[in-house]
Amino acid sequence: MFTDKCAPHHPIIFDCRLECSDFQRKMTACQLYNWNDDICFSRGDAGMKIVPLDTNFEVLFWKHVNQDIPHYYFFAFDWKHNREKTKILLALENEEIDGMMLVYDARIAQLRGSSTAAEALLQRLDLENVELQSQEEHQQLVLKKYKPTLRQSHAMMLMLLRKGEETVHMEHPTVPLDVSDSEKIAAIMKDADPEYWGNVTGQGIMEGMGRGALGLE
Repeated sequence: MFTDKCAPHHPIIFDCRLECSDFQRKMTACQLYNWNDDICFSRGDAGMKIVPLDTNFEVLFWKHVNQDIPHYYFFAFDWKHNREKTKILLALENEEIDGMMLVYDARIAQLRGSSTAAEALLQRLDLENVELQSQEEHQQLVLKKYKPTLRQSHAMMLMLLRKGEETVHMEHPTVPLDVSDSEKIAAIMKDADPEYWGNVTGQGIMEGMGRGALGLE
């Protein structure tokens, strides 16, 4: 099954599983960042302020995210549905959002924004091991701090398809899947890419279906 209406929406997103280099691991251990503290990064006469997302900044956050839901999908979804596991930092320039970073469950990070914002936000990422998705232009900034743990990174093209715009073409029989198929789904994924999907479980698939999104552990 495929559709002919889905068009590229954004440049490639860089996705990789990473670990700190020995030098950065020592730096991370020394920094002991507190997400509740504001940090300012000077840039000429201007200043960049890094703040945690809370009720004081939610209006600004949603205004920014709603301008480009596909690009900020996980920011919106996790802040709305998984807030207890989600932390988001905002990079503010003249009281406007110049970038943001999401950390989900202390193991997955999403990074968006200008290169200056991305660099400032990465200084606050204190995880030793992380799966990180960022804009392709941030790749070198990321690799200054982390080294990949998989043989290769993955490039993802964000796509946008609005309900009602799709034209579905059926080339083979299809059946709906439900939670009873979770173990089979996990087995297929592991077989397709043991290195990347090796830790996927049927339980993780089932929980993702229950959330309405296939968020894989």
